[in-house]
Formats: sequence, C-alpha cells, structure tokens
Amino acid sequence: MQRSLPRVGFVRCGVLLIAAALLFIAPTVHAGPTISSDVRECAQAIVDEGICPGIVIGLLDESGPTFWAYGKTTYDGKPVDRDTIFEIGSISKAYTATLLCQLVQEGKCQLDDPIQKYLPEGVTAPTRDGKSITLRHLANHRSGLPRMPGNFAPADSNDPFVDYTSERMYAFLESVELQRDIGSEYEYSNYATGLLGSLLARIDGKDSYEQLLVERLAKPLKLSDTRLTLNENQQKRFADGHANGQKAEHWGFNALAGCGAINATASDVLRFVYFNLGLKDCKLSDALKLARAPRTDSSVPDLQVALGWHVWNKRDAEIIWHNGGTGGFHSFAGFRLDKKQGVVVLANSTQDIDIIGLHLLEPQYPLPEVRRSVKLTEAEADHYVGWYLLNPSTRFHITRDGSRIFAKLTGQAAVQIFPRSKTEFFYRVVDAELHFERDADGPFERVKLHQNGAIQAFERAGADFQPPAPPKEVAIDVATLQQYVGKYELAPGVVFDVQVEGEKLTIQITGQPRFPVYAESKTRFFYKVVEAAVTFQTDADGKVTGLVLHQHGMDQPAKKLPS
Repeated sequence: MQRSLPRVGFVRCGVLLIAAALLFIAPTVHAGPTISSDVRECAQAIVDEGICPGIVIGLLDESGPTFWAYGKTTYDGKPVDRDTIFEIGSISKAYTATLLCQLVQEGKCQLDDPIQKYLPEGVTAPTRDGKSITLRHLANHRSGLPRMPGNFAPADSNDPFVDYTSERMYAFLESVELQRDIGSEYEYSNYATGLLGSLLARIDGKDSYEQLLVERLAKPLKLSDTRLTLNENQQKRFADGHANGQKAEHWGFNALAGCGAINATASDVLRFVYFNLGLKDCKLSDALKLARAPRTDSSVPDLQVALGWHVWNKRDAEIIWHNGGTGGFHSFAGFRLDKKQGVVVLANSTQDIDIIGLHLLEPQYPLPEVRRSVKLTEAEADHYVGWYLLNPSTRFHITRDGSRIFAKLTGQAAVQIFPRSKTEFFYRVVDAELHFERDADGPFERVKLHQNGAIQAFERAGADFQPPAPPKEVAIDVATLQQYVGKYELAPGVVFDVQVEGEKLTIQITGQPRFPVYAESKTRFFYKVVEAAVTFQTDADGKVTGLVLHQHGMDQPAKKLPS
C-alpha cells in the first residue's frame, strides 16, 4: 500500500437512527456544507487533463453531507457518483483498528496482549530483549515488523497480495529478525496490520477477516457497500482502476486483507467518518473513540499515530486521517473533531488526491496547480507512434490510445505523457520531458529525453523493426536453485537477497518487493515485471561467487556475501 503523505466514516442509535440513515439516502433534506469552487475546479482539471478518469468527494458537518462527483468509471465509461465503488486501500487500516477496539471493549482481548497468545499452535512470534509484540504494536506501527514481509513474492505484480497466504504470513513471522526494539520507533507496516486483521478473526472465531468486518462493523453501521467480495449489483458499480493513464487490475487479498482489502462507496466511507465524529451515540461509539485516542509520535514532524489513524497537528488544525493507494486507486478520509467536519475523496487512478481532502478540512493546506496540456487530434497523435532507439538494448516505444500518447522505456511500464506543444511533452510521474523532432511533415524522426540536466537522443527505427523476443523459460531442478541462495552486495547498503520458494527462485533488492525470476539457462534468470536479468557466476570449482544484473544496457556485478 502506498503512503504519499505518511500513509497512513455513522450511526447514532436511538430515536435519531432512522433520521441519520435517511440523511444519506436523501441528502437534499439538509443543505449540507459547501464544496468550494476552487476544490471543484482543481478536481475538474485533474480529470479533464486525463490524470484520473473520475473523482468523488463527500463533505460532512452537523448540517448533513454533501457529495460532488466528476468524471467516469473509466475514460470511456459511465459517470461516477456517491454510489460508485472504489478500492479504498489503506483506509482499511482504520476499520481494522476499530474492530480491534470493539473486541477490547467486549473483553475478548486487550491492547497489550502479546500476539503470541492468539497465534496458531506451533507458530512463534519474534521477541527482542525479552519484550513481546502486542496487538497495540500492530495497530500503531511500532511492532518492529517491516513495511512488507521479506517473503512477499507475487506471481503477478499487477495483483500482488492475492497469493500471499496465511502459511507465508506465519512463516515470515517465525523467520524475521527484528531490526529495532519493539515499541521504540514508528515504522509503517502493511504486514503488521494485515497480520492484525487475521488475528482478530481468530480471536472472534470468524472464518475470515471479511466475515469479521461485515458482521461486526459493516452491518451494525449499515455500510451496505463496504465489502471485500462484491455481488453482481456491486460489480456493476465498481470503477476501473488506472495507473499512468491505463487500466489497472483490481487487487484481491488473502492473508493480509486487514491492511488494505476493503472496497466501498464515498457514501459508505463518509458514513464511517460520521460515526467517528461522534455526532450521535451508537453501539460502536466506545470502540471508535478508543481507536483515535492513544497517540504516539511518528518519524514525521507534527504527525502522531493513533490506532489505525494518523493525526496531523499543523496549520492550526488537528486532522485525524488515513489515505490509501492500490494499483489503480487513491483515497483519503479524514475529520476534525473541533469543527465536526469530515471528508472523503475517492479517485480511480493512482493520482494522489490527499491535498483536496486536507484543504476541505483546513484551507491553509494549498491546492496544487494542475499543469495544463494542449489537445491533439488522433491524426496528429499518429505521427509520434513508433520505436525510437538509443542503442540496441535501450529504446522508447511510443503508442497512442485515441489522442492520448504513451511512452515506454525499456524495462519500464508505459506512462502517459502530456503535450505542452506539438513537439514538447512532459511527464507527470517524474521530472522529465520528451522533445520530438522532424525535418518535414509526417512522422517524427527522433525524440530527445530531457532529465536530470542530461539530453539523450533516440532515433526512430525503421518500419520493419521488431524488439527482441522475450526469453523462453526452461526447467531447473530445485537442487540447482538452492546453490544460488544467499545475499549478494551490489553496493554498500544495496543487497540482493536470493531465496527458493517452492520450485521458484525469488530475489529481493534492498528497499523493494521480492519478485520471482525465471530460468532461461542454468545460470541466467529473467524478470517478468521489468526488462532485466541476472546471471550467477561460479569459480573453477563450481562454487557460486556472485551475480551480474543486466538492465538498461548495463552489467552490474554483485559479490556473494559469506553466509
């Protein structure tokens, strides 16, 4: 899950419960707060520029809710609205922490219970200096567990969590060596919160995290579209996710569901915020209060951590919030207790929209300026399409979707680029530009990459150019694969960690997820997620001494470290 800011919903029971529910079915009964014109203009610009297909905003105060939507479920889809379903990613962590607090309120567990108490028989949690990880540590990101588990090796990087099983989750827990004292430091952890969700289901005797979520939170708060598994009607209202201007796969979850698996509408998420604001009492009020109450410092100035929530104390405002990012969605939910205000912003692209939510809660947070581009016709867009070569192994592939232009550099994903003029394009995901050149009308003859003060010229390839065929996978026995297991130092602090999982070799580079690699020979293995390969080196006795990373036309050696 991503966090661009440190990554980090409503019922009042009794006589007014029906009125509160009707408020969200028929919001025109109350005027509701105003979503300012500057916010609407910013969101419209993001959509009109093609950065994101659709954005839905919900704003809440004591007068009721207001919803505003702009754009579509995909670039050529139907309009989004408050009942469009989005992946909300890591906002799920606030729901998971609320479930923890609910079980605490009922006496089924305590915040400071060691997690060892709730693990399956035979699974042992790590300790450090005699101290144990507790449920509280999992919820406030102070467990000492890393952001992602070392054995996270998705078979499909477009749907990375779906094959991470309970067996893998517990195997990592038993093998991990904690790098810091438990409780001493904040380290945002998808793994820890995913583990927490699984443990809570065990504590409550539920078959799954989803059953726990639906029975203990979604149904009591009447969040009818807050689910992991969508029915036929909900599937029809499920927006497509997008990354870099292209459709992205919906994410599925397995053992780590508690960290980011929830799908929901803006209406449902704002309802969850409503109950967190405490405008009326309900069955979960004490649990909601407990989740936002305990505060510890984080590694970021002015940022505190509650249970599942993050808390900004800056610009004269305390904002309790969480955001979320999956492969094709970005989300933000937050509220101010002092002003009884709440907000949700959901987008069906990876575009960071946190600042819109923060600005609605506190206008001192400035809205971004959206860089404008010029429009091209489809006929004009055709002139850019083709292959452009820097050298035999480094090339740009320029494609189009309608009049939208995409650039794919060797070993990277295709990314939408935006025309500042008919010859100059800029990226939004990195600080770089592409300048196209031609001597006459018709297709462009070269493109120059401007980045980090350097200029590289790529010449258009001939019409018959074909990129090299992808390597073919061959079978290698597990005994041979085991010879390569170990750590290889590429540079100080940058290490390849090579492991065997099942019948596959997997590699994790420091600071990156673990990915499988596939044999094209006994010593050479290729990635499928990027255009790269590694070759293992041996000495005269056949002992593995190192590896070489082949990427972007470069060969980078890494020496095997002593085991």
